[in-house]
Parts: sequence; structure tokens; C-alpha cells
Amino acid sequence: MSFIRGAVITLFGLVLTICILLMNVSITFASSLDYDDLKPALDNSANGVIDSIVDFEEVFGEELNNYCNIDSQYIFNYGNESFAIPCEVIEEGEDSIATYIQNNFIEQIYYADYDCKFWECVKESEVPFVLISDKARVYWAGKAILLAIMSLVLFGLIFLVAENRPSKFISFGILLALCSLPFKNMNWISKIVPTQVAPLFSLFSQKAHTVFVIMLIISIILALIGIVALIFGWKMKFKEENLENKKSASLNQISREEIREMIREELYKKDISKKKTNKSNLPKKKRN
Repeated sequence: MSFIRGAVITLFGLVLTICILLMNVSITFASSLDYDDLKPALDNSANGVIDSIVDFEEVFGEELNNYCNIDSQYIFNYGNESFAIPCEVIEEGEDSIATYIQNNFIEQIYYADYDCKFWECVKESEVPFVLISDKARVYWAGKAILLAIMSLVLFGLIFLVAENRPSKFISFGILLALCSLPFKNMNWISKIVPTQVAPLFSLFSQKAHTVFVIMLIISIILALIGIVALIFGWKMKFKEENLENKKSASLNQISREEIREMIREELYKKDISKKKTNKSNLPKKKRN
């Protein structure tokens, strides 16, 4: 039984670890894509993020310069959105176009009505601006909530199966702390991902350290709960379990008392039988 219990806890623990890591990723992406944090980050990142999303040569090609021979601005259609780019900006090159889009259309891009599912928009769109939109923030926030619920359910199952329940709070706290360590500083990941993706990844991970701090605080609180429970001897048993334990204890006491009483009765019977035997063996007095 203990082997099965240990195997179940190990399996749930592995799944719980994966859920916590994915939850931290989702929280990081969702919080980093908040508009109040995204806009300053885009302003400070020069053209890196826009360049990583938009391949200007593929999207525009030579059409821009040819169009400027006819009109004073180029209308860039993306989905249901239209962006007007002045020819003066186009003549200055791709960097100027990226800066112009970044400075003038980020709010329009962010709050645009993307009439498709998130990953469908990413795959089907010629320019996946949806990656830096409110739709992306909502998507990652939803995933974070789902993974948080799954993590709590898994911890609850481990808590129910385990015998030493206070120690599981300590284990869960340690696990949260370990899973938060990769988010302390994610600059090293930017060095191993492709150069084109690095600016976008840096944008998504700007709140990683905040997530690390929050998870570390939660892990310390959980560990302290477990330590206090162990110190004061809180077994964290449910009422039904306590009643069953009391019943079993009372049954054990009753059974012991009954055994003792039976032994006493047997000894008493043997003592009486010995006395009767001794009386019967005494010689009878002769009558005169």
C-alpha cells in the first residue's frame, strides 16, 4: 500500500512540476503584455521588436516606392486594420517605417479586433501583430489561471494521499521556489534563441523577475505553514479520519479490557476448582 501511495505521489509531483513551470511562463507573458508595460518597452526597444514581427521586404517589397510615385502615402492593410504610412517615412528606409509604426500604430495594433483564435491568427496572418496585442494578454492570462487551478488540484490530491501532510506544505514550497529560479534572470535564454526572436522574447519576459519574487514569497509562506504544523504537532486530519481513529482506539481499548476480564475470570474459575479439589481430598472424620 505504501509503495502505491509513493508511486502516486511521485507521478502527481512530476505533473505538478510541469504545470507550475508552464504557469510561471504564462503569468510572465500575460503580465509583460499589459499595455502600460508594453508601450514603454516597445518605445525603448528601438526597431528590434517590430523587425522581429514584420519582414518588410516580404510584406512590402518594391511596392512601397512604386506606390509613392502615385500617392503621398501608402495604405498598409492588415486584416481589418489599415495603416497610412507617409512616403517621406518610406523613403528613409525600413528603420523609419518600423519606428513610425511603433510610434503611431501600437495602440491600434494592441486593441485591434482579431476575428480568429490566437494561434490561428499567428499562423494565418502575414504579419502576426496579434503577438503584441490585448488578445495575446488575455490568452496567456487564461492559460495561467487554468494551470494554477490544475496545480492546486494536484497539490490537493497529493495532500489527501500523503500520510505526513504537514511536510507536503514544505515540499510544495520548495518545489515552487525551484520552479521560480529560471525566472530570476532570463537574459541567458535570449542568447541561445535565434537572433530574430530574441527582441520579441525579451519583450515577453520583462516581468519574469517579478514572477520570481512573487513565487518565492508564496513558497516561503507554504514552507512556514508546514514547519509550524510540524512543531505544534498538527496532523491536519479531517473530521471523518479523526472519528475513525477515535473509534479504532476505543475498540482497541475495549478489546484489551475484555481480554483482561476473560483472563481474570479464567484465573478465578481455576482458583475455585482447586479449592473444591482440595476439600474433596480431605479425610472424613469417623463417627463414634
